[in-house]
Amino acid sequence: MSRMRRTVSLLSFALAATSAWAFELGREGSSIYAAPGREGEAKELSHYLGKVFSREFQVKKAPQAVTPELAGIFVGVKPPDCDVTWDKTRDCSVRIVDKDRVFLFGNDGKGMRGTANAVYDFLERFAGVRWLWPGEVGTVADPQKPVALPDEKNVYVPPFRRRLTNSFPGRGRSSRDGRDLSEWVRHRRVGSSLDSHGSGFQHAFASRFPRQKYGKEHPEYYALVSPERWIGDPKPTKPMRLSDPMMTGPWQLCTSNPDVRRLMAEKLVAAKTDVIQSISPNDGYGFCECPACRAQDPEGQGIGDGVYALTDRMFDFLSDVAWQVYKASPRSKVGLFSYSFYDKVPVREYKLPPNVYLSCCYLVYNMDAKKEAALAEKLTGLAKTGAQIIGREYWGTHYTMRYPLSHSRKIDRNLKLLYKIGAAGIYGETGRNFAARASDLYLLTVLAWDPTADRAAALQDFCEKGFGPKAGPVMYKLFESVEDCVEKKIEVYDESHCKAYAHYKNNYAEFNRYLTTIFDDAFSKMCDRETKKAMKLADTPERKARIAYIASGLNFAKLVTEALRSFEDLAAAGNNMPLTMPSDNEIKMEKKTLMALAGRAIAAENDRKAYSTKDHGSCALTSDVRSEALGLRPWGVMAQRARLLLRADRYNYLVNGAFEYSGYSWEVSGDGSFSFTTARNHDADDCWMVQCHHKQGISLELTIPPHGEAKFRNLRKVSPADPSVARVSMFVRCEGDPSKMVDATFGGVALKGFDVNRDVPDDDNWHELRFTPVNVPAGDHEFAVTVRNPGDAPVVVNFDSLDLRIKKAEVPEAGLEPARQKLDKGF
Repeated sequence: MSRMRRTVSLLSFALAATSAWAFELGREGSSIYAAPGREGEAKELSHYLGKVFSREFQVKKAPQAVTPELAGIFVGVKPPDCDVTWDKTRDCSVRIVDKDRVFLFGNDGKGMRGTANAVYDFLERFAGVRWLWPGEVGTVADPQKPVALPDEKNVYVPPFRRRLTNSFPGRGRSSRDGRDLSEWVRHRRVGSSLDSHGSGFQHAFASRFPRQKYGKEHPEYYALVSPERWIGDPKPTKPMRLSDPMMTGPWQLCTSNPDVRRLMAEKLVAAKTDVIQSISPNDGYGFCECPACRAQDPEGQGIGDGVYALTDRMFDFLSDVAWQVYKASPRSKVGLFSYSFYDKVPVREYKLPPNVYLSCCYLVYNMDAKKEAALAEKLTGLAKTGAQIIGREYWGTHYTMRYPLSHSRKIDRNLKLLYKIGAAGIYGETGRNFAARASDLYLLTVLAWDPTADRAAALQDFCEKGFGPKAGPVMYKLFESVEDCVEKKIEVYDESHCKAYAHYKNNYAEFNRYLTTIFDDAFSKMCDRETKKAMKLADTPERKARIAYIASGLNFAKLVTEALRSFEDLAAAGNNMPLTMPSDNEIKMEKKTLMALAGRAIAAENDRKAYSTKDHGSCALTSDVRSEALGLRPWGVMAQRARLLLRADRYNYLVNGAFEYSGYSWEVSGDGSFSFTTARNHDADDCWMVQCHHKQGISLELTIPPHGEAKFRNLRKVSPADPSVARVSMFVRCEGDPSKMVDATFGGVALKGFDVNRDVPDDDNWHELRFTPVNVPAGDHEFAVTVRNPGDAPVVVNFDSLDLRIKKAEVPEAGLEPARQKLDKGF
């Protein structure tokens, strides 16, 4: 145990034994004396004590000297001859009861609210006040009998210096929600004595080294990236530096470059501050593949096809920069994410200076026991590097779709682990949808303030205070049942529950599928049954309102599940729905069926949005506009687009025609080899979240030996209900005229193709191949492509943006039968 931890432990307990029960809170009104600047806390204390005890507690200005005969409650005032001292860089709250006087004060330095925290702790302990969630409904200040206070001296220094700072994002809030949330955060003693620029760990390469400033003169500062791992258009034909500000997609620095390291250190030192400053990479991929960077990756790690383990190279960068900063300015602090592709314990040993803070990013809500143990081992190992650890968790963001994903037991174990390894604090993206997550977020603040607190006791207190002695036990059982449901499903869930995962290895999409299996109809029925039972037992309007608030979050789960399932069906019907896994349902590719599917998705999304924007109470189900934008989850827009295209007969009936789900719904056979590659791509689909994680911009690549032949076919048959006209187009990347190599058939009919831009292919040698329209009868029809290599050398051919459109024949001919013979494919 460190010296600091021993100090905290000693200060965290009452230091003086009870000598008398002299101060009776609420027996009669007491004067509250406020020190200069502490009038706000004094007025709050007066307000809540007045509500609880039905007495007047008058606020007065504190005298310069507190004489022995002056009784009352003193806010921000130290008692005479007080021997309490504290570390000025840490939070500290003090409560002293001395006969007929109570003193509440603390460290009110920069970023610290010691006096306010002492007041709120006092109100919770002795007046029964609770701030369960933001707003009036979530505030409990029930009448109670007077309480006798023992003489005591209690000094508390919270072990975590950072407690959820930057945890509640501000986009899209109403003014009421913003006010109520700010008050709740203050009352729950959220805060930080660790000052920082932003979070201290935010993605920083773009702000430290803007390409507009350095890119032209120093391209060597930026990552060298090969075409195989290049994200964005246009793709290069050979490795290039990501130095041009016009280049799309994520980008990083060349972290092995000595000048980059030197300049990074100089920038931090020049700031002349002791706050944490970030040197974290930009979000997403685009890491450097130059020999110097790759030499820092231990054997078996580094950059590979689908596997990126870059921890050691980032620790090498961190160690060098941090030591340069420390030698020039020992008070300057350096912050780095332990995140994504660089979130492991380094293989090599690094001796880090004492100015390093490491933000360890992880998610515990979808961890089984084995994964939790691995996380504990990792956090313990990272703490041994000498860095000061800060846990960064996603305790309930848009990533969880605002589901009631209760996991307070995992939160409890995680915070107790951080406390055990001496972590400097915690923060994360908790969201602000309290109807769905009120109990978890409340418990999170309890444990952030005191990680030794008992989780079950805190949850019981939450339920008893919020819902009353009769309904409280029912709500407690409900919260525990929700958590049981989540835990049991996590223990048995694996990738086999999701057939499409073999093709679309996107963890966000897989997790959305997993969420719909948890929050199913049985879950909704259980929640409805228990909340109705609790509502009957609730004995005041306020307690009934709180149950209704929680019920709104539970009911929302049913609407989210319906929307997600409809989006998964749209993906299975051929729409590119970013971060959505195609369902396992066999969708009939026929206009009427697809129109109904799109209509169902639009209705489900409208129901979800309408319910979330309804006034269920402050911060209940606040809409997250950013998470629903085109760059992240454009599902509602994509559903509307599908219906518009169907109405206009411009819908693509080929499932996954752009291969953004790689091999989903395609079968490839024949000579040579094939892959779904990111090295070459034609379509311009751009979802920021997918793009950043290297799963976008895909084409089918065939390598065919001399005189060989390969074939690929769409596994989902197209099923027009009436005789129709079919039109097909595709983009092919190859040398020469693709119409000489490519045969396409639909419904057994050979299609006649021609190269639209034969004489003027685009910069990356993509050719647009169109086919003469063909009449097809009603029924099920298969689409297939055959590729021949007539030459004496292997050829590489890429396919992308395959499109098949169906339009009902306006004047069907009697006895229409399409020709079965192959047509001349020449132009």
